[in-house]
Amino acid sequence: MNLPDRNSVTVEIYGTSYKIVGSSSDYMKKIALYVDERMNTISKNHSRLDTPKIAVLAAVHMAEEAIQMQEVRNELKMLTGERSELKSEIVQLQESRAEQGKQLISQQEQFAIAMKDKEELQAEFMRVKSELEKQLDHNKSLLSQETLKNQQLTDNHNNQENKHKQSLQDVEKKLNDLRNSNAQLQSKLSQAEKGLKDAQETHVQLNEKHKQSLQREQTSKDEQATLQNQVVKLNHDVNTLQANLTQSETKCQSIQKSLDEQTASSRKLEGEVNKLLAEVKSWKMLADTRNKEIADLEQRIVETNEQNETLEVGMKQLHDELSIMKEQVVLELNSRQSAESELLHLQQQYEEVQEAYRNTQKRDEDARLEIVMLTEEKAERERLLNELQVKVTETAVLEATKQEELNAVRRSLENYKEQYQQMESQRLGWVEEEQKLKEELELWQQEIAATEQKKEELRSGKETVDLELREIGESFELMAHQYRLLQVEYDMQLEQAKQFKEDHSKLDEEYRKLQTEYNEWIELIEQD
Repeated sequence: MNLPDRNSVTVEIYGTSYKIVGSSSDYMKKIALYVDERMNTISKNHSRLDTPKIAVLAAVHMAEEAIQMQEVRNELKMLTGERSELKSEIVQLQESRAEQGKQLISQQEQFAIAMKDKEELQAEFMRVKSELEKQLDHNKSLLSQETLKNQQLTDNHNNQENKHKQSLQDVEKKLNDLRNSNAQLQSKLSQAEKGLKDAQETHVQLNEKHKQSLQREQTSKDEQATLQNQVVKLNHDVNTLQANLTQSETKCQSIQKSLDEQTASSRKLEGEVNKLLAEVKSWKMLADTRNKEIADLEQRIVETNEQNETLEVGMKQLHDELSIMKEQVVLELNSRQSAESELLHLQQQYEEVQEAYRNTQKRDEDARLEIVMLTEEKAERERLLNELQVKVTETAVLEATKQEELNAVRRSLENYKEQYQQMESQRLGWVEEEQKLKEELELWQQEIAATEQKKEELRSGKETVDLELREIGESFELMAHQYRLLQVEYDMQLEQAKQFKEDHSKLDEEYRKLQTEYNEWIELIEQD
């Protein structure tokens, strides 16, 4: 020891004065008082012992107390470390609870968005379904009208064909009669041979015109076949629309079922959310209780640490003055009783600390169980989130289906445009045919005028030729009647083309509406 740095003080232990040296006079007096009290206590409990034995027994008791206090300090250090770990786990638990609260809020927002998307999809589905039904009814009406018109055209064509055949037979019969009459009147009508040849040439021209009429008839047949193909195509479009409607109804049922399942899932999720909120509230109350207990435990640990620091300082000074205490062991026996009572007090404190440690371990186990439960609930929330993602994917598939249906409507509109263009082309062809018929009519009128002139010149003795000319005039009237029928048919086709044009305008307008609604729907989905 460095004596110049220490203070010398005279103390009394167990009735004997001693001069001891230490860093602090007051502190050395406290130690001497503590030893005196311990020796006096031991002397009271064991009156037969002499002073050296009392001093030795007091030294043994104080050494035992020092060892026990060292063990208590070690246990307190362990408890302090475990308390730090518990604090860290509590902080982690609080962070996990805050994260789960955020996830819960996010899931609630996603659920609200999913419900909104469900309502929008349901409204969009009803609107598209209504439009498809209207379009299907309209297409059915157009198809029935087109079928009726085609039937009328077919009947008119058959009537014209029968009339042409009958007219040809009549002309051939009359031609044979003319030939027979010409053979009989060959001798009498030598001067009329030239006129007859002209009439025969006229007949050849009529045959050529008849062939042209047959060609036009074949063209009409081709046009009829084209119209029939269009009817078949329209039937196919109607069947396609019906299939699309059936598919849309099936999808509607599937979507409705999915919506019902989602509604049930949302109700279940709301129940779980309420349950989780109640659990969060209970966890908060439990955390507050634990924080209060931890604060009390920390206060007790602080007090114990202060006592430990006091004991550590005392033990250090006691170790420094051990040689002096050995000389004064007799005086220390009197303080044994005091040391035993202090030991009892320390043992009680030690048991309390152990009880607090066991309680802390129990709370730690409860906290771990709660962490496990929170982990399981987190997994359940992740599963629900995955289900929501699957439903979002199904919504995207439904959107693709709606896009395909819209493309089908576009293709149908393009088909109607092509049909309109074909009808317009047919109308132009009919205009050209009408012009040709007018030109042929003028030629026939010129030929009739020439024939009339020849008839005037050959009136004497050419009654048969006159009869032929009258028959040719009747044939002309028949052709004129056919021309009028063709004119009526042309007017009907022109009216039909006008109707198709109006239908095309309506379909084009509906298409623009569908396109606008589709674009708005796509923008809404992109915003969501």
